Amino acid sequence: MISSGTWIKRICTLMLCVCIILSVSFFSYADTLPGPRQQRLDELFTTEDLLDAPISELIAAMEEGRITSEALVGMYLERIETYDKQLTLNSFITVNPNALDEARAADEARARGESGILLGIPIAVKDNIDVKGLPTTNGYSGILGYKASADSTAVSRLRAEGAVIIGKCNMSAGSMSGTVTRSSSGGVSHNPYDITRTPAGSSGGSAIAVTCNFAAAALGSDTNSSIRRPASFANIYGYRPSAGLVSRKGLRVTHGLYDTIGILARTAEDTALILDIISGTDSADRYSSSADQIKNGTVYSESLDNFPLQGIKIGYVSNSFGYYVNGSGKAVSKPTELSAAVKGMVDNALEVFTSNGAELVDVSEYFTEPFIRRLRWRSASNARKDVKNAFEELGISALVYVSQTDVPEIERKAIGRYDNPSCYINIFSPSVGLPEIMVPMGLSGTDPDRGVTEPMPLGLSITGLYGDDATLLAIASAYGRLSDMRHMPQTTPALADSTLEQFAQELLTEADGLLSAPDLSQKSFRQITDARNNLEALSMTEEEGKQAVSVAMYRNTVERLCILMDSAEFSETQPEDDIPAVPEPDPETEPFIKRYGNVLLITGASTVLLIAAIALLSIGLRSGVPSDTNKKTYNNDVDKEGKNNMKKPVLVIMAAGMGSRFGGLKQIAPVDDSGHIIMDYSLYDAKRAGFEKVVFVIKKELEADFRAAIGDRIAGSFDVSYVFQDISDLPEGFSVPEGRVKPWGTGHAVASCRDVIDAPFAVINADDFYGRSAFEMIYRFLSGPDESGRYGMVGFRLRNTLTENGSVARGQCSVENGLLTDVTERIEIYPRGNDAEYRAEDGSMVEISGDTVVSMNFWGFSSDMAKTLWERFPAYLEAGLAKDPVKFEYYLPSVVNDQIKDGTCTVTVLTCEDSWHGVTYTDDLPDLKKAISRMREDGTYPVSLWD
Repeated sequence: MISSGTWIKRICTLMLCVCIILSVSFFSYADTLPGPRQQRLDELFTTEDLLDAPISELIAAMEEGRITSEALVGMYLERIETYDKQLTLNSFITVNPNALDEARAADEARARGESGILLGIPIAVKDNIDVKGLPTTNGYSGILGYKASADSTAVSRLRAEGAVIIGKCNMSAGSMSGTVTRSSSGGVSHNPYDITRTPAGSSGGSAIAVTCNFAAAALGSDTNSSIRRPASFANIYGYRPSAGLVSRKGLRVTHGLYDTIGILARTAEDTALILDIISGTDSADRYSSSADQIKNGTVYSESLDNFPLQGIKIGYVSNSFGYYVNGSGKAVSKPTELSAAVKGMVDNALEVFTSNGAELVDVSEYFTEPFIRRLRWRSASNARKDVKNAFEELGISALVYVSQTDVPEIERKAIGRYDNPSCYINIFSPSVGLPEIMVPMGLSGTDPDRGVTEPMPLGLSITGLYGDDATLLAIASAYGRLSDMRHMPQTTPALADSTLEQFAQELLTEADGLLSAPDLSQKSFRQITDARNNLEALSMTEEEGKQAVSVAMYRNTVERLCILMDSAEFSETQPEDDIPAVPEPDPETEPFIKRYGNVLLITGASTVLLIAAIALLSIGLRSGVPSDTNKKTYNNDVDKEGKNNMKKPVLVIMAAGMGSRFGGLKQIAPVDDSGHIIMDYSLYDAKRAGFEKVVFVIKKELEADFRAAIGDRIAGSFDVSYVFQDISDLPEGFSVPEGRVKPWGTGHAVASCRDVIDAPFAVINADDFYGRSAFEMIYRFLSGPDESGRYGMVGFRLRNTLTENGSVARGQCSVENGLLTDVTERIEIYPRGNDAEYRAEDGSMVEISGDTVVSMNFWGFSSDMAKTLWERFPAYLEAGLAKDPVKFEYYLPSVVNDQIKDGTCTVTVLTCEDSWHGVTYTDDLPDLKKAISRMREDGTYPVSLWD
């Protein structure tokens, strides 16, 4: 029998073939020129034309009456609603509920003859910049109720020129991360070019909004790299102006010396236009007191026209990617080689300068990492003089450097990673106050071996002299004009368009009239009929369906019918195999709507089919994976074919502790009449789930007992290892305190495995009975990608973990969107009917729902977690020894909790509805035996587990 996965793969292959056929078919019409109907089609101005259009074109379209601000803003709002949350882009925290009203007001103002540089243009704003009437959360959900009473100066100046504020964008909380955009008020943002990857931070939401055409441009803030890095990862322009050029009134400042409001836009021209508006002295803000002097009457948007690259000299720091900053803030040398996926991008970007007459000189010997670091400790004025002297000595007008060594990282792995040269992007322009712009370098190649399966964007940094923002923007504008680096993300294509739909319906009516003509040739009749029926089928498709096939494909079908109708033959003697002649186009009438070229429209259909095929292929691969009982064979086959080198999950059992309340070695106490202990059942369930290797963490002196009680018995079923949790196994500089006899806790137990674990692993307690479902859940989770910081936790309902024999302690879990956000230890929990109550720190009893998810120390970790626990141990040890050297314990949940807080991990909560059983008290053992007896009777477990 052929599996469903095989059928899906065959369907995918068929779709790919259709994709190729369609592409060839469509390309046969690519050079066909318009007749009367097609010219009418070309003259249509639809929402597709609004995508990626620069602000100047949007303004012109509104002034010419082709669109209204209400239609423009409505399109952006529809795109936000369609894509932002559904794709987990999460670019917005707050969408302005009055945006359409503001757009209508702009249309009314234009009708009255009023003007404004940005009249009716939708602009997004980072959520640490005040917009009157909207919350300013700064990334913290606790202040969502706060609404700004006044606009920031930058926003006020935008509004004065007619801008519509479409909403407030997500950011890293408090602007504290440049690598990710995560906040409690906006959630986790993802890169639209690959939604598993990071958009960087902290202005990541603003960058996503601009590149996805959720806004025409956006304001952000840049402390170290918070505008430029997200712009790099979004294929757009990110501008940090000269220090003091833009007022900070209404900005939540993170670092008084470095913070500035800046701009994210799709072109350098849009950037200059907005800078013209928001720059200048603000009497209410000391930071911008010299802005008018810096600006010196410059109109930045007017300084861009036809700026020549011919003859200018630009410095290139060729080894700018040779350093990074580690977690201790120290510069570390690293190889000065770019990844294969990136090197071609850099070469192409630099060639834009050299092929257009600019001289590119390597200035790496001058602008060294130590030179840049020294600038940080000089006064701003002296540092600016040092840089100016260097520019003049070298004869350069600007400096370019590679600010990222690689494409965006997987989002969950990004925080805490320092793959980029922080000393350049984080120190150079921020510490000196220099203007800097990030320009797109296009899309990278793919590198499946490294997990880069989608072409990803990356940018090139260009730095200018303090106060010379005009020259910097002019160079960036020339670069953009002479290159074709900007590409929209394919995840957010154009939506269905009412104007195009109306034209299509009129065309269908015309086609019906033409088909009734008595002298229409049979060939034209057949071709027009086929094309007409295809268009009617698309027109009758529901709205969601038309979005699925894309506006480009829909428009292509309309275009094909136009061509056939315009070139229809009325001579019945025309040979059947002749191809109708089509008039040549007039280049002078090439319409606005065709600025992207026929290729983009023609290949839209094949692109959509390709995406659908890939999606189905992924489903097919998943559906082709055999059941748990066949995991071993499947994984071995995959390894042989070289498709998946991931190692199988390992089970770690913590059994080094003594049960103080039980009064003995409860880990090896029999729980049935066959002599099985709790671990027998855990291991049996683990084996059924797919685990093949187990690591016991025990005390050295217990080894003989463990081998006799369990180890020797399962040796034929598992690859068994023993790790000894030794109280003297401490980091350098620490020793065992006098009187200390107990182990250092669960965190130390897992850290003891640091030299024997090289695969994802699960961790359980030796004396807990979790049940089959729990092991199946964690095995499936760990069979996913082994990514640093990707953790799972099997959680149980509190009511299913309580005992009638006394109180228990449990880790109360807070869960949002399936992810663990906090584990709070609750002590003295007692059952109260279907719920429970626990003792608070003040001694009072607090009710708690029986449905509450609690941690029972059943974790799933990436392979590096044991080493992570050892690396974090000294800090916990130092603090713990200072408080209680005899009883302090290094708890595993505490470390996970801290990692959640500092953003170095995500924990997926796998909620198990089965009952947990344990032996906290002596009287718990009979209850456990009864439960196991019932499960043996109903066939859940055999009488003999290992026969």
